Amino acid sequence: MTLAALVIAVVHSAMPDHWVPLAIVARSSRWSIGRTARISLVAALGHVGASLVLGVAIGAVGPLREWAALREGRVIGVMLIATGVALYAYGHLPRRRRTSGAQVPHPRSLGQFIVPFGVAASPNLAIVPIILASVVLGWTPFLLALLAFTAGTLVTFLVLSVLGTMGGYLVDWPWLERSGDSVSAVLLTAIGIVAFFAL
Repeated sequence: MTLAALVIAVVHSAMPDHWVPLAIVARSSRWSIGRTARISLVAALGHVGASLVLGVAIGAVGPLREWAALREGRVIGVMLIATGVALYAYGHLPRRRRTSGAQVPHPRSLGQFIVPFGVAASPNLAIVPIILASVVLGWTPFLLALLAFTAGTLVTFLVLSVLGTMGGYLVDWPWLERSGDSVSAVLLTAIGIVAFFAL
């Protein structure tokens, strides 16, 4: 059960709809590698928590398990599409609307909150059968499976997000610096569309 939980965690977390949005926002927001790592870990912990809470709840109600699993990609896709559209729309508001009246957050600050939250909130329902089976075997198998799932998710999120961000910093194109918000928004929307139809 421990190995199965680890494999599921790594394979699921390595899917582009999980770490690529974090790397995109980190690069376009010019985060340091340390900040990217910290936010990736927070998103990964949220992802583990959401997976366990929702997974156990769905697992307790058998007929919901298959229904939820079939719609996981659509939920993730909608979150990413909505984030991309919001970033793009807000980034292209006329400047006078952005600066008049109450102070409104910059599009990057919007993405810095929404993207990690969206990644964290999208659960990994593939872990449900492993968790349920390990509970039956006793506390030790359950805790080992839980530890493997958590460690696999945290390490995969961290490594891929940081490497993706570092790779982004190797690209030194002036137009990318000027249009970082728009590029981020378009890429997030594209990843969301792929997740919606392919997962």
